[in-house]
Amino acid sequence: MPTAYRIHPSIGIARLGNQQGTGPQDYFIGPESPGHHPIPPDGYKRNGKIKRQGARFRVYEYETDEATGELRPVREINSDHATIKWTVLLANTKASAQTFPPNDPPFPRNSDIEDEDERQRLLSLRKEETINSGDPGPRPLDDFFLDTGGTGGDDFRVHLGDLLTDDKGRLIVLGGYGKSFSPTGAELVGTFNNDEWCDDSSDGIITAEITLNGAGGPVPDRPTARVIVGPPDYAPAIETIVSLYDLAEDIATRLPAGAGPLPGPGEGTVSFARHIYPILRRTAQQHWVTKQADDGHAPGKQADFLRADILRLLRDPDASDTSPAFIARNHVLNYLAVPPGSTQPPGEYPIMPLLSGEPDTGRELTLTLLQFERMVRWAKGDFDPDDGVDLNAPAPAFEQIDDVAEQVRALDRAGLDTAIGGSFYPGLEASRFLREESIWVAPFRVSDEVPAGALTEGMALPWQTDFLACRQGWWPANRPDRVKKRDPANPSQFVDTDWEFDGISGESFTEGDWVRMAFVVQDSDAFVESELDEGALEPLGVAPAKRAGRPPFGRRSLETGGQ
Repeated sequence: MPTAYRIHPSIGIARLGNQQGTGPQDYFIGPESPGHHPIPPDGYKRNGKIKRQGARFRVYEYETDEATGELRPVREINSDHATIKWTVLLANTKASAQTFPPNDPPFPRNSDIEDEDERQRLLSLRKEETINSGDPGPRPLDDFFLDTGGTGGDDFRVHLGDLLTDDKGRLIVLGGYGKSFSPTGAELVGTFNNDEWCDDSSDGIITAEITLNGAGGPVPDRPTARVIVGPPDYAPAIETIVSLYDLAEDIATRLPAGAGPLPGPGEGTVSFARHIYPILRRTAQQHWVTKQADDGHAPGKQADFLRADILRLLRDPDASDTSPAFIARNHVLNYLAVPPGSTQPPGEYPIMPLLSGEPDTGRELTLTLLQFERMVRWAKGDFDPDDGVDLNAPAPAFEQIDDVAEQVRALDRAGLDTAIGGSFYPGLEASRFLREESIWVAPFRVSDEVPAGALTEGMALPWQTDFLACRQGWWPANRPDRVKKRDPANPSQFVDTDWEFDGISGESFTEGDWVRMAFVVQDSDAFVESELDEGALEPLGVAPAKRAGRPPFGRRSLETGGQ
């Protein structure tokens, strides 16, 4: 029976952190099954420093199903079965890319360096490293920025990440330390484009060479996958309404038939548990991270979709247009903005999701076309209510999933569920380049022709300036606006507080205040502020920058070119 091999997740999400060790206490593995967000045993910080989130990759063996002709996964291949030679190329090409927002004609960052070979040598950060399944690592990936003399000195060094393997030879990719700097001391002049600055975010390509035990040589397959290294997710248990998984799934429905079917059983049926409830739950949970959601979605409010009586109505498939369930479902639909490509007429109040759009393109944030079409069918009563499914049951950990096909689906979805699928101005983990259908060759798989660094090169440089400015309803599930803490005098009640503390600025945030910020973690049925460091700023070794004449970073405005 013909055999093939695949790496899962097809796109892994790693995250920056300034805790620099590679011991098990210094990092944690990101989600590996959808909806399962375990808190690291001693929190997201260690000694006041944010732990890096690692992305773990596994190899699966596939065989051809004789009945359908489709490949199906049959087992994971690890160090019990084979030697795996992992190769990882990480790249950060932001300094050699175009400015953001895009200009017509394009205008490059660091335009004073005109020679293309010099631009690549001095501005593009790339490092490839190999690690075998029997080597625990670490294997560092370092390159040098604006090192005109080619000295390789620490003043120019950028640490893009580390490679490790676990006890079964699976690959773990750790990203950089969140350090942004200018080796020339250039000043920060804007939100998106700062010449002579670099940071250590990245994206890259992973390749596996597999030699089965007892075999004379490697198998012919050289499976590949992608990794994206983005900023910390400060509210890891709260998912964004439109995730990168939602975007990739929507695009997958339009790929050529030869690209392969969408994974998952019964995808032609709208499932309340799998398709509708996640949107309702994510929406209701936004009130823990942004004030905008309090009026309608906070507990007890009319759009608290988690309230038992409301949820009972929304789960009822009664298709009679006079029934309370039909009216309730269509009330929700009437508030949804209609995405491009839909023939559905807009409802009476088409304003949701009430999150920011893209000022340069005029594109508002909507659900994806696939999400929206499912919501339309749900509103009509054309859906499976999944009566036997407990919506409050905790999501299983990856180790609790026995079915191999479910394992690969879980791995491909879990990380992407935590990443931003819109708006892209310019984005959080990766850029609007991911909207280009031409770069996807199979469901959730980016073409090998897309070079390392291309998924993130359209992002802000450095990442912190844009991240700080993204307040007021941009991506609150990852970068909160307002958070809550329990009232010491009455722990059943909550006190609102700004996620940002007084005195924070673009300069201080870039230099280290991003490390002091609180995480939002689950506490019983609430999501509350945790691990806030209110102590003095400890700079992260940023090269001294010119201070005179530097504009403040504050609320984004079109007048200043921000959001």
